[in-house]
Amino acid sequence: DPARLASYREDPNRDRKDAQALEEAQRAIGAEREFQKGEARLRSHDWSGALTHFERAVELYPDEGEYIAYCGWSYYLTHGHDDVVFRKAFELVKRGAKLAPDREKPYLFLGRLCQAAGYLDAAERMFMKAVERRPDSIEALRELRLMQMQRPKQGLLGRLLRRPAPDSERKPNKRKRPG
Repeated sequence: DPARLASYREDPNRDRKDAQALEEAQRAIGAEREFQKGEARLRSHDWSGALTHFERAVELYPDEGEYIAYCGWSYYLTHGHDDVVFRKAFELVKRGAKLAPDREKPYLFLGRLCQAAGYLDAAERMFMKAVERRPDSIEALRELRLMQMQRPKQGLLGRLLRRPAPDSERKPNKRKRPG
């Protein structure tokens, strides 16, 4: 259509819009490259190297929840396990889960953080959310299975009567929510 082509060519903002779109695409590609490098470092247990790549990915594309969640998890692995580090890592991973509610990894990381802090009920809920997002999540299923195996077993009489184990035999289980 010659009229539409003429109006397209006469648009004073056309070049600026095209340049912005190209810049946005380049930032997204660069962020994905950094994220993939970070994943590779995380798999090889180079946590500080992974953190560096994840921080760059978040810097390039700050609205991607999975990048933020990985950044928080690698921050926790890199900086130790004190309360201040835990809170910062937990907030980063939680923000990542809010930005990427359909991804399983942020919930897996939240579960691991809750588990490390002793919040076993919250950890189990997070692992369940990870499995809901991705039913074949081997890591989340393994964590749930391990938690199930660590629960105290009932004696023969308790199994026969189908009663839960007395409170004195149960392991303490913190029920407070983190954060």
